[in-house]
Amino acid sequence: MPVGISDIPCKRIYSPIFIRRVFGKIIQKYGVEAVVKEREHQTDREMWVGATFALGLMQAGNDPIYCGQGVSGDSPDVYGVSIGNNAKGQVAEIHRWEITEYNEFSTAVDIVDHLIETKMWKGYGPEFSVVCYARRPGQSFVPHDAHTRFATKMGKKTYPAVWVVSAVEEPRGGTNHVIAQIWPRVSANLFVPEEVERTLGKGMKDILKPSFGRSLGFTSMGEEEVEGWGKIN
Repeated sequence: MPVGISDIPCKRIYSPIFIRRVFGKIIQKYGVEAVVKEREHQTDREMWVGATFALGLMQAGNDPIYCGQGVSGDSPDVYGVSIGNNAKGQVAEIHRWEITEYNEFSTAVDIVDHLIETKMWKGYGPEFSVVCYARRPGQSFVPHDAHTRFATKMGKKTYPAVWVVSAVEEPRGGTNHVIAQIWPRVSANLFVPEEVERTLGKGMKDILKPSFGRSLGFTSMGEEEVEGWGKIN
């Protein structure tokens, strides 16, 4: 349900293009090994996963989606924010994304068990989506029976939607990405983040700060004014 701009639960929201660009700078500064594996960069990874997921949703036909950081230690990890207009002016559609990673350190047998063990037991409401970034070399990122196993283990309870984001190496070179919904529906969409950035990302501001004046519009901010997430010292 759309809400007023003043109800956006983030001080700042960022375009997915900006997030991915800053993530690249963080990798340049700290190195791939540290950023991909160390806990102190978990928020950076969550924001990158949220941004990549947002680009996949945009490719699938959604309006531009900005991302905001959730409160540390609370849910969700990342907010997705779509901006629109109605008779009262600007409004926002708020999406709540819980982020998890399925990687070489995961102890679960496969991604379905990983999702059930790490996220699905926590009792998130239907307004949430669980978004899992799968990077586990040598293993299919979604088993063919994933939906059936979710249905069997969850019964008739209400659970959030479950999505998987994964990079796919092409035989002829290059990397595509896939976003696949495996619960409660099944769908898949192939996309190249850089192409979405060039086409659907046109016109998106790097950073928006909801303003609480009479107009309830947005104040655009420059990269040098970032506070909190993504600050490059």
